[in-house]
Amino acid sequence: MTWRAASDQGRARVAANLEVDRLDLDRFEAFAHMMGRKSGDNKAGPALDTDISVRLKTDRLVYAGVFADKVRVATSLAGDDLQVEQFSAADLAGAEIEASGRIDKLSTAPDGSFRTSVKASRIDGLVTMLKGPFPENPLVDRLAAGGEALAPLSIDGSITAKADGEDNSQVCMALSGDLGGSKLDG
Repeated sequence: MTWRAASDQGRARVAANLEVDRLDLDRFEAFAHMMGRKSGDNKAGPALDTDISVRLKTDRLVYAGVFADKVRVATSLAGDDLQVEQFSAADLAGAEIEASGRIDKLSTAPDGSFRTSVKASRIDGLVTMLKGPFPENPLVDRLAAGGEALAPLSIDGSITAKADGEDNSQVCMALSGDLGGSKLDG
């Protein structure tokens, strides 16, 4: 793990390259809460004055009481630009997930694209994990309401955002695959 203070040459930067058997993010959340951060207080973009780069390889990750096995992450947040070179989990509470992409100007006028692939025999654990960072998200609420009717699923998805001015973007989402016995195409 390395850290560089902000200077005339650039922003502060923290980089972590972790290879661990088990990583329990619930304990990090509890520690952050003890240090005064409120749960769900996720700052991103210009409000975050430190660039972050993370490479992670772990056999088991715990978040929101949900287990994920064989997790690989390579991601960075530089200013207001998010890049995910790799996010994969062989078994995230019953789901196999892969994702990658880049979105610039994340908090103002997003510009870029992400792609993901999800295969799951059930979605309850996935919904529980998503509720952590997205407690009041309507899409996560719909997934929770759909419950077992949405499984099994095997979907590929993409989201593309094209900046349209300083604080607006045109966003397109496409899903294809099988969702609870229904075919998605588009």
